[in-house]
Amino acid sequence: MSGYYKSYSVNLAVLDLGTLTVKVTDYAYAAGPRINFKPIFVHALFGGDHLTGGALGFSASQDGLAGLAGGGVQWKVSGPWSVRASADYVFTRHNIFGGPSVTQDNYRASVGIVYSFGRTAPANTEAHQVAPRPSGVQIPSLGVTVAIGNSQGAIITDVAPNGVAALAGMQSRRCD
Repeated sequence: MSGYYKSYSVNLAVLDLGTLTVKVTDYAYAAGPRINFKPIFVHALFGGDHLTGGALGFSASQDGLAGLAGGGVQWKVSGPWSVRASADYVFTRHNIFGGPSVTQDNYRASVGIVYSFGRTAPANTEAHQVAPRPSGVQIPSLGVTVAIGNSQGAIITDVAPNGVAALAGMQSRRCD
């Protein structure tokens, strides 16, 4: 989900008569899918853009479609807190004064702190421990070592730091 709001004034020179001040307000909102590749993400967002302009006591407004495409990185700091940096291409199109349509091709970059709702603490692994086996089986292509448990199947006892399993979020479990 994304949104922005901007309000500004533009001074236009009108022939030799002086300047004309035009006040413009623009806000957009968008939502869409986000795909995560720990810690990298990409998204394509679609929504609306509301543009209002006024000068000399007259005003006009228009709603249009907005689209954003981009991505970034999000680093987990602690618990549900993360730091995110992202960049997007933003496209909107308006025809507010009835003349030719105006296309806005904008780029934006942002950095901020993120709080993720719904995250829970890791499950208590003490209740699921399995008696140790003398040796584990290494699976180098996944970057894991597994031990055969009693009735609970295989247990991951070691995860290589940059292996496929670690990138997929797998964690090792201590065996007693």
